[in-house]
Amino acid sequence: MVTMAQAVINALQLAKILVPALDPALRPLAAPLLPRIAGCSCHSARAVRSAAAACAATLAAAQPDATLPVLIRCTALLRIPPLLGSDEPEL
Repeated sequence: MVTMAQAVINALQLAKILVPALDPALRPLAAPLLPRIAGCSCHSARAVRSAAAACAATLAAAQPDATLPVLIRCTALLRIPPLLGSDEPEL
């Protein structure tokens, strides 16, 4: 049985692999995923936060002009920096 956290990690890994492989003309279709990926950075499980960061980094490397402004805006709204030291247990 797959937990919700594991399902989120699986989806993030899928986006991390598929979005950079898309034709550059299709990559903007992934833009609606960015706020949700940023939102995963607030998850209580460290593994989900790590997967979200890896996914965001890969997407930013593939299309920095489209990705970074959205991620910066979302992280400011979500107040992510205080969560960086969170000691919540992993999955």
